[in-house]
Amino acid sequence: MPNYNKNIIRLYLVKISKWFNLVMPVVVLFYQDNGMGMHEIFVLKSIYSVAIVAMEIPSGWMADIWGRKKTLIFGSILGSAGFLMYSFSYGFWAFVLAEVILGIGYSFVSGADSAMLFDSLKAAKKTDEYVKQEGRITSAGNFAEAFAGIAGGFLAAISLRTPFYFQFVVAALAIPASLTLLEPKFHSSEHIHSIKKLVRNIKNTLTTNHNLRISILLSAVTGTATLTFAWLVQPFFKAVDLPVEMFGIFWTALNLTVGVSSAFAHKVEMFLGKRRSILFIIVLLSLGYFLSGVENLDDFSQIPSELEPGDRYRPFRNSRLTPFMRNGNWDLVKYDQNLDDSLKSGLPRNQDMQYQTLAADLLIDGAFNINSTSVDAWVAQLTSLKDLPIPGST
Repeated sequence: MPNYNKNIIRLYLVKISKWFNLVMPVVVLFYQDNGMGMHEIFVLKSIYSVAIVAMEIPSGWMADIWGRKKTLIFGSILGSAGFLMYSFSYGFWAFVLAEVILGIGYSFVSGADSAMLFDSLKAAKKTDEYVKQEGRITSAGNFAEAFAGIAGGFLAAISLRTPFYFQFVVAALAIPASLTLLEPKFHSSEHIHSIKKLVRNIKNTLTTNHNLRISILLSAVTGTATLTFAWLVQPFFKAVDLPVEMFGIFWTALNLTVGVSSAFAHKVEMFLGKRRSILFIIVLLSLGYFLSGVENLDDFSQIPSELEPGDRYRPFRNSRLTPFMRNGNWDLVKYDQNLDDSLKSGLPRNQDMQYQTLAADLLIDGAFNINSTSVDAWVAQLTSLKDLPIPGST
């Protein structure tokens, strides 16, 4: 009798080869080094996502009629080919082709690996272990990506293209792992679909089955939120002046938290229940975005000493908001109505009230209503342009 438990180890290798991502911690820097801006980068990743979405259902259908094993082999070959093409590509359109290949390859592996796991456990009469095993395999993938962050950072020190060379080798490990999988025989007689049945299943998913439709929508929203955050991490690191050599370490720390969470996800679900677990995930995602936008309050007390009156100092995430410096500092900003009395008596300033008068010394760079009939507004606008260089003038 075939030992389908061996499939679990091979699925670990497939997952690790997919998630041991050496290029992710520095990929934005790689794109920028090849002359791309953030707009082009997001367009590129959108094309990748479209390729995944376009092939997600067809690849699942092929996994049912073609077999999980063959689908995983095909997806693994495409994944390797995509990184091989990246290794020797330099232009935007070459990157687009590589992303399409990677997206199609990802769609063939995604879902088929979980189906193979479930079928293997079913053949071994251990379906009750599916959530635990899926969580462990996912956790292994996240830990792999975490440690790949450190390795990718060291490889990027050689060149920003070096991680792609090694990524091809890592991705290719999924090919022998997929080739040695044992296909459970019972699934072939249960899951064969016609095109007509495929269309009927899609219609049932989108219109009839309410719970399944909500689950797909929730998965899409949370997936979009987490992936968007992942692609904004490197620009965020740059915005907070994190040294490049620290990118890999911080990326590793982020993925370690994901790995630990995945390992204990089934226990959290057992403790909170499915509905509360979903709400817990939504709250954590929202808090992640909110806390990432919180400013460092120390910025207001660390004003560069070399500033001259009229110089632009931009401590805010929104670079159009600039504090107005009175004699190079904020000493004359009134934190409360009793500031003068407090200073004369030697009492400390009440900085808890700073927000009430902060706007009096806050300028908006670029926003002005040209239809304004206020003389004071025009005086303020024109005065703000004093001594600023005009491009093209002599």
